[in-house]
Amino acid sequence: MEEKHGRINYAKIEKALQGHPSVSTFGLEYLLPGLVWSARAYTIIEIGVARGFTTALLAEAQAQLFDEPVMISVEDKQDRANIATEIFSHYKHGQRLAVCGNSAQVNYEQLLPELGAETCQLAYIDGGHSFRQVSGDIKALMPVMALEALWVFHDFVEGSHVLNAIQHCLPRHEWDLVGIAAPIGVPICIVSKRLDGIPSTKDTQGRKWSRRREPKCPSQ
Repeated sequence: MEEKHGRINYAKIEKALQGHPSVSTFGLEYLLPGLVWSARAYTIIEIGVARGFTTALLAEAQAQLFDEPVMISVEDKQDRANIATEIFSHYKHGQRLAVCGNSAQVNYEQLLPELGAETCQLAYIDGGHSFRQVSGDIKALMPVMALEALWVFHDFVEGSHVLNAIQHCLPRHEWDLVGIAAPIGVPICIVSKRLDGIPSTKDTQGRKWSRRREPKCPSQ
């Protein structure tokens, strides 16, 4: 497999966004591709599409790494789900799906196998920000998240419902806060599972390691 190695095609992203704000005016063009690449995120689940620039960045970073990646974007507003569908139309390889509905009620355990995936290596959560919604999103995603997966939460601020939901659903004796960034002025929190002492194939809740998928080989 040949790699379009290591560089994001920002012109392609701009075309996919069709006049929405340029990703170059934000800081996510560095953070999100780095997270995709470090997580070897063959499968990504995005909750909350908004104007589509995170959707485009995640899809493009995946396309640089894998020939046949899987990505699901969930949005409760049809017009925003349509933005994701339009962005995905620019990528001819892999399985990408925009879902319109309540992200906490999506059956990811059923949906991933239908798209050819077993586990998810990266979840980007920027949907509803109430405690109930964020908690519901975490619980809905938990069965399909790989042991080594990264959970990325937007709008992570002190005293927020987002922070409270993270602390409630991902307690610190089991989960590590591995990074905080504020690329567009609002903090993003990155959480991963503590792996010390976890059995080699599954943890106590049945989550599995990802089946290893090799990224594209660097071009000669």
